[in-house]
Amino acid sequence: PVAAERKQAESLLGLAVHLDVDRKSIFKRIGKPTRRFYFRPLLPGTLIYLCREFVQMEFDESKLQADPVGESKRLMSVNLHRLAKIAALAILNSKWKIRLFTPFLTNYLLWRLDSKKLLQLTMLINEQSNLADFTNSIRFLSIQPRVTAPARIEKTGDLPASTGK
Repeated sequence: PVAAERKQAESLLGLAVHLDVDRKSIFKRIGKPTRRFYFRPLLPGTLIYLCREFVQMEFDESKLQADPVGESKRLMSVNLHRLAKIAALAILNSKWKIRLFTPFLTNYLLWRLDSKKLLQLTMLINEQSNLADFTNSIRFLSIQPRVTAPARIEKTGDLPASTGK
């Protein structure tokens, strides 16, 4: 509980939060047994890449309730690579790093993340995406009615009928 609260406080303050992934090669005996990835606050450009992946994810609650086991397996086969790519995008968090290293890091994470780490990762990404602040920014910028919007003096029923000549 204390470690979870500390991670949440660090992410709220804009500090990097880390995720440790076990090494699974013959070289894990040399050096540290885990590799540490850092999550810094997500940049708006990174959020664009992430949202492109979020939108393509398939999920239907009614199918999941009808056949929990079968639908879970189908969801896993369809979305697991996309989840690893989302994790890679969030870790890289830079235009050129994303363009150059996403396929490599996606493949690395695909073979090293377990379900528990994937859940932790998903919670970190959701927390650092800060969708509420983004939505509120849009809400404040598109206040209706706009102050600069032209005001119509006449009403549509007050216009004279055209004679067609």
